[in-house]
Formats: sequence, structure tokens, C-alpha cells
Amino acid sequence: MRLQLTAILVSFCFMPCTWAAEAGSGNLASDAGLLVFLQRSDVVMSRVLDTCKDVSVTRSSEKGVKLFRLRATCAIKANPEEDLDCPDYRMDASGTIDNAIQATVRSMKMTLVCTA
Repeated sequence: MRLQLTAILVSFCFMPCTWAAEAGSGNLASDAGLLVFLQRSDVVMSRVLDTCKDVSVTRSSEKGVKLFRLRATCAIKANPEEDLDCPDYRMDASGTIDNAIQATVRSMKMTLVCTA
């Protein structure tokens, strides 16, 4: 039986992260590059999430603004042994691709995925 507990984390970033250059020179034009960049630069993703699977990226544009929606199931970074029955978060994040080297998560929902 698979049980899902929901924990909602909403993260808004109103200014581009000043340490974007430290996140590496990922190619934001590719879905893999966007995921790598966000896992390194977004505060919540970098501190909470480890490796991701079942990754889906949808891109769109509205009034000249490039948008993305990223969905994935990601392992919880440094998950304590007593919480191993809930090893993953199902993440649904959306945001903007601000330029060729900067993307910003504007909203994120994380659902805890448990196996017991």
C-alpha cells in the first residue's frame, strides 16, 4: 500500500539569485541543464532534494516571458534513518527563464511520498 502525505512548501524568489554564476554553466535550453541549474541555485531544491527521476519539463511563453514547469520525484537529501519509509518528494515547480544563464523558481509544491 502506498501512502502519500502532503507537505506544501511555497517558495517565491522576487529577485534573481546573486550567486547564479556559482551554479555552473548549465545549458538552460535543455531540460537536463535546467534541472541541474535549479538543483544548484534554488535554496529549497539545493538543501532538500537529492537525485531526481520521472522528470518532466514543460516550457511556454506568456507576454514575452519564458516560463517553465518542472515535475519530478526526488530523493530527500540526508534523510534520517527513521524516516526511510518516506524517501521521496514529488515536486512540482514553476518559474521563469530570465535569460540564457538564469532561471528562477517562483512557486513550488512538494508532496511527501511514503511506501508504508
